[in-house]
Amino acid sequence: MREKPPERPIVHIYPPRYPHEAVEIIGNQRGLENLVNAVIDAVGEGSGRCEISTSDGHASEVRAIRLKGRRRPEEWRRSGSPYWDIANPLVATILDLSEENSRLRQAIASRRAEREVLGE
Repeated sequence: MREKPPERPIVHIYPPRYPHEAVEIIGNQRGLENLVNAVIDAVGEGSGRCEISTSDGHASEVRAIRLKGRRRPEEWRRSGSPYWDIANPLVATILDLSEENSRLRQAIASRRAEREVLGE
């Protein structure tokens, strides 16, 4: 009789869609254990890694990094993450423009809503 293959470590991490909405982490026991161990390594040693899979079989590496700083603009930019590492002035400018674009879109949407209420 064949042995059952070991269970893959499966985890799905869903970011919030709106501000103040929960982050959801759903997985099997092995996947959650791998994730927890990576986070524990990050807390104790500064960084941790593990490999997980999604339920459709795609494997991904998870990296957890502990930052010592409190302020995002200085410490988070030097985290080594491509999402935050904006030491490059061009990348910083693009991110600043993206944030400004988002604020402008919100202002325009708000004005449109006001106009619709007033029947203009």
